[in-house]
Amino acid sequence: MKNKGYTLIELLVVMSIMAIFMAIILPGFNRPRPEQILEQASLEVRNSILQARSLAMAPQKNSTADCYAAKVDTLGNINIYSYTDSTIGHCTMGTALNGYKNNLSSKIDYPITSFEVKFRVAENEITATSPNSLILETVDDSRKIEIKIDQKTGYVSMDPI
Repeated sequence: MKNKGYTLIELLVVMSIMAIFMAIILPGFNRPRPEQILEQASLEVRNSILQARSLAMAPQKNSTADCYAAKVDTLGNINIYSYTDSTIGHCTMGTALNGYKNNLSSKIDYPITSFEVKFRVAENEITATSPNSLILETVDDSRKIEIKIDQKTGYVSMDPI
């Protein structure tokens, strides 16, 4: 009589060899590359800036805020603040909004000083007060992304440099 199948031992040996290969190969696929980390951090900053802009354009009920700001500090924390206007043209006395906090990866370099974009709506026109751009880069300086903010429209763009 001919043997028409595999024994249990043969199947277990093949499966264990496959498991060993998978254990060697898969961790390399799950590890993010520095470019991916930088892109993700840049998107988080951009989205926070856009969220502050959206809050400024459509103020919340029962809110006394005159403007909103997205701020990246030197530790890589991203917060969105609401500000009341105590002097004409300047937004002061900011308070952090609950639920709008994020933290960037430790594998990128943060700004040396904190970076803040404030959006103010006056007479249905939005203006941004901030530096014109922010540059995020990988720790090894191999990749950089510049986040640019248009001062008149509040439009945010990301460009690799």
